[in-house]
Amino acid sequence: MNELNGRADSENIRVPTNLVQCPPDFCKNGGTCKITNGRPKCNCPATYGGINCAMSKSDLELIQNQNNHVTNNLLDLVSSDATKPEMTDIVNTLQ
Repeated sequence: MNELNGRADSENIRVPTNLVQCPPDFCKNGGTCKITNGRPKCNCPATYGGINCAMSKSDLELIQNQNNHVTNNLLDLVSSDATKPEMTDIVNTLQ
């Protein structure tokens, strides 16, 4: 994929910008691509998701559950020291 005018997204996939048509094979697993605001966007089949439909829904759910677990553990850890001014900002950010 052309890296000009692109940026890395949250899945570390280089996503081109300022396009008028979708890059070949940008969407995986039967996803369909359209350009929105100069960027490719995939409409994924029901069992896939992510920026380019490369991740199964079960993998995405697993990642979300892991993220929720980590966030809850951090909240528990930080809440015990929430009276410290530097910790208040962290607690507020995580909630």
